Amino acid sequence: MSAPSDRWAPGIEELVLGRASALAIAGLGANVDRWEPSAVQHIESRYEQTLRGVSSTNTSVWIRHVLAFAGSDHRVMFCCVGCYGAPQCENVVRSATLHGADAGVPPPSLLVRAVLLAAQKPYETSGLTAIVVLFAITVLLRFRRRVPARSFFP
Repeated sequence: MSAPSDRWAPGIEELVLGRASALAIAGLGANVDRWEPSAVQHIESRYEQTLRGVSSTNTSVWIRHVLAFAGSDHRVMFCCVGCYGAPQCENVVRSATLHGADAGVPPPSLLVRAVLLAAQKPYETSGLTAIVVLFAITVLLRFRRRVPARSFFP
């Protein structure tokens, strides 16, 4: 699966992989009692996560996610591999990767950078916003069209 990366932001990989895990778990259809997800790993220009589950019949269930970027537009490439019931599942799932997706993590867009800056420095952002608003009001008041006053009395 691939998608545009114009809304990519640092830290969003955990949300993407978490949602992918929910979809993969539902797609496997295995009756799993508990899941043990690994930490999201940033390896070179990709993100990886492996989940291990144990079903009610004591059968291992494995899921691996690989998220990477490809092309000059840094398209998000995503691969998810799941295995249930086979003795070699762990080896199969751990060997899954994306080939050719090595464009590197895209830089955040201007909008995303502005939001991240506002989250990291809320007081400075509030002060700058107040100054810009006061300047805009001053300019509007200074250059407003003046209408001559009319008298309501003859």
